[in-house]
Amino acid sequence: MFNIRSKVLMMAFILVVGGIAANAQTSTLGSSVRFDVPMDFVANGQMMPAGRYALARSSFAANTTTPQYTLRMPNGHAIPLGVPIPSYSGSAANDTAMIFENVDGQYYLSAVNFGGRTTGLDFKVGHTGHRMMEARNRTRVIYSSDVGR
Repeated sequence: MFNIRSKVLMMAFILVVGGIAANAQTSTLGSSVRFDVPMDFVANGQMMPAGRYALARSSFAANTTTPQYTLRMPNGHAIPLGVPIPSYSGSAANDTAMIFENVDGQYYLSAVNFGGRTTGLDFKVGHTGHRMMEARNRTRVIYSSDVGR
């Protein structure tokens, strides 16, 4: 009886420790990451002026363990970016970076990569997404974090 009880307790302990470790690895952002963005851009359907921004995990989506993110503007106002789509790569990103799509001269925040990690965040671009995919004059622009975490 004692042997079975100790095995059950050991298995429960391993599951708890494993769950904590998995949660720590899926957490892509501890506090915030700061970026200097030199051009106006669109994020979550809102026009954003050039300036220094902080991307931060703000809360969790209702009834899920999926984090939501906010983008804090230079004036201190924060806009919700919603729930990102986790992205995965076979190799770790070199730098933490905001990724924009330039469509006919207009920049759209589309993703964030985290330095040293194979996971990142892809943000929905709303109704402009189809236009972005169909655009002939489309380029990807990457700005690395200059401040870090």
